[in-house]
This record gives sequence, C-alpha cells and structure tokens, in this order.
Amino acid sequence: MRTRSAKRFRAAMVFAWVLMFMLAGMITANAAVKVPAQVTGIKATAKNKAVKLTWKKVKNVDGYHVYMRNKKGEFERIQIVAKGTTTSATVEGLKNGTAYKFRVSAYKMGENNRKTFGLRSKIVTAKPHKPYIDSPMIRLVREGNRTITVKWNKVEGAKNYDVTYVRKDTNKKVKAAKGMKGKKIVLNKVKNDVAYKIAIRANGVRNGKTIHSEWTTVEATPYDPERQNALLSQINHTNAYSGGIEPSIVYADNVAEAFANYGNGGNAFGSNTDYFLWLNTHGLHLYIFKRSAAGRWKVLYKFPVAIGRPSNQTPSGLWILDTKQYIDDHGSFYVLYCTFFTGYNTNSIHSQCYPVQQDPLIEGYYGSAGCVRCDLKYAKFVYENCEGSPFLVR
Repeated sequence: MRTRSAKRFRAAMVFAWVLMFMLAGMITANAAVKVPAQVTGIKATAKNKAVKLTWKKVKNVDGYHVYMRNKKGEFERIQIVAKGTTTSATVEGLKNGTAYKFRVSAYKMGENNRKTFGLRSKIVTAKPHKPYIDSPMIRLVREGNRTITVKWNKVEGAKNYDVTYVRKDTNKKVKAAKGMKGKKIVLNKVKNDVAYKIAIRANGVRNGKTIHSEWTTVEATPYDPERQNALLSQINHTNAYSGGIEPSIVYADNVAEAFANYGNGGNAFGSNTDYFLWLNTHGLHLYIFKRSAAGRWKVLYKFPVAIGRPSNQTPSGLWILDTKQYIDDHGSFYVLYCTFFTGYNTNSIHSQCYPVQQDPLIEGYYGSAGCVRCDLKYAKFVYENCEGSPFLVR
C-alpha cells in the first residue's frame, strides 16, 4: 500500500512541476510583451445607419478591438482591426435615431498568438442619421380675414425652421421667419383675395455643419368671411322645379366662386381633377370651374343649358362624370359629346340634338328627358377635359 501511495505521490509531484514549468514559460513569454498604451483621441462620427470611429495611433501595437455597449449595458467586442497602423473603423447596420456607445483598445501579439491589451479608450457616443433632413409636412392651412395660418409636423433632427412667402401676382419674396423653433406660423401682413405661396424648410446639424431640407410649399388666399357669407346668402337652395319652369337666377362669377369654395360646409368642393362643375337649376346655367394656382375654384365657363322637364327632372345631387360616348343615336335624332353622370347610357351632358328640330331645346328651357343640353363647343370641352370631375346639380 505504501509503495502504491508513494508512486501516486511522485506522479502528482511530477505533474505539478511540469504544470508550473509550463505556466512559468507562458508568464515569462507574456512578461516580455509591453502592455500597449491606452487609445486616445477617439471620435465618433454619425453616418447613415453607421458610425465611423477614429483615434490616434498607438505605437508598437498589432491591432485594435472595437467595443459597443449592448442592451445589458456591457461593452462587447464587435470588430477587430488587424493592423496597428489603421486608426479607424466603421460600424454598420445600425438604426438611425438611436444613440450608440463605443470604446477601443489596442493589443500586442505575444507567443502562442496571445494578445496583451492596453486600457480601453474613453466612451464616445454617436447617433446615426440620414445624410439629409426631411422636409416639413403641412398638416393645416387656415385662410382668414387678412391672415394665413400654417402648421406642420415636427421633423426628426430639425433644430429650427425657416418660413418665406410670395405674393403670386407680384412674385415678391418675403422672409416671414428664420430659425423659428415652433411648428406654426400666422401670417398677418397679407391681403384678402390675393394668392400667396408659402414655403417652409427644416434646418439641422450634421457633423457640425448646418444642413437644410427641401422647401415644402403650400398656397393660400386670405378672405373676409363676412363678405363670403354675404355672397353665399344669395344662393337659392330651394327646389327649382317647385317654383315654375321659368329661369329666374343667374349668379355673378364671384357669387358662384364663393359657393364653389365655401358652400360645402364652409369648405371647397373636392375634386381629383382640375375641374368642378355646378348646374344651377334655378338659373338654367352650367358653371365650369378650374382650380387656380392658389387652389381656389375660378369660373372658367358659364353658359345657359336645357335641363329635364318637371315630369322628368335632371336628378339633383353630387355626381361624378364617370363615362363618355362620342355619339348617342336615338333614331330620329342624335347628340354628340356625351359625358354621363348617373351611369353609362343614362343622363349626360351633351350637345343639342341633330338634325336640329323646330324646338331645338338648346338653352334656357326645362325640356329634356333629364340630360343637360348645351352648345356643341361646351359639350366638347366637358367631353375632352372633365371626365372624373365632380358634377353638382342643385
């Protein structure tokens, strides 16, 4: 038993001596490597979904490790720079608008490819961002009595905003505000019934330099609500067929425009095209409005028409001129340039009848079967330009 125990003891001692020898050799090898100096002069520059790190060169090193703080608050290695002469690294795949923290340490290679590290650098922070700044998005334009109010959404990364406006008839540019912090402006040096073009841009800072977004523009025309209400009060909203069959009211252009721009619950009638049509059943006139540069409806044409007789009335309502047909042949007569507003092959805006009858029913009559008859040139204009436009019969 003693012999076996002695053998085991000697084997353990030999193993211990060998292990100590190996460790001593490794320690001696590492001890021969000078610990690198701490990385200094580190800077972080934000890029688009990336951060570029730069630092001062550390003498007599073989490379660097780049660390980034993770969600646990710990710095983990994310990149190895394998050359001691390289003093920059770019970390990609980051999220814009999120702040990231970084550190860098230098290393020196020893025997058995073991690395000896110097102290890590100080912590630097950078927030990746787009190389540009977004333009403001307009969320409200309010036209008032000699005032225009404009509001816009906050732009990420914007420090402030510039606002200018131009009176469109003179094209004179005015700086309304520069470097303003808010997201709303009230222009109170404007004139009623004059179109203005307002431009807004966001200003930000990228890597110490001021940058600007593209200009966002909107157009507006101040007006006097009392005056517009006075004009709107002239509109007859009763049923035209209930008061006889003779035309009684033809509205002046400014009254018609007030109705088109403010008669829809105080708002303009909307359109996906540049045109809006209104049939005044009292005055037996059709108004074609075109959208102006200021976004307002302006009378383009106003002309007399014939509409449905009392027994077959032109249907009231807000319709869409949805389909069209060049000729509609009824056997004994035909009409041209038909633009339908209650479905294909039903009621339409079209020319007078051909061949011309003794009672042509071209204009100023309640006499059609529900369609709107007008002069050939106007029927052609509607046919060629107004498909998809809203058509109000009232």
